[in-house]
Amino acid sequence: MTTDKARENRARRAAQRQGFALRKSGTRDPLALDFGWHVMRGHRKVAHLRDISQLERWLADPASRDQDRKRGDDHE
Repeated sequence: MTTDKARENRARRAAQRQGFALRKSGTRDPLALDFGWHVMRGHRKVAHLRDISQLERWLADPASRDQDRKRGDDHE
């Protein structure tokens, strides 16, 4: 089984290859609005994802990003 830290590192490398930087929220309360992962390009937030699984899916399927934005699921 893959540890959470290994998944985070793999996601960070995938994001970097795609020109993004990942920022993990310092908030530890899952009910807080800013809890989760912030995908950045430069100083601009591109996406906000609640958990590592969502982040991995977002990074793995670039074509779905435009569909998410059209549906309003991007969480910018």
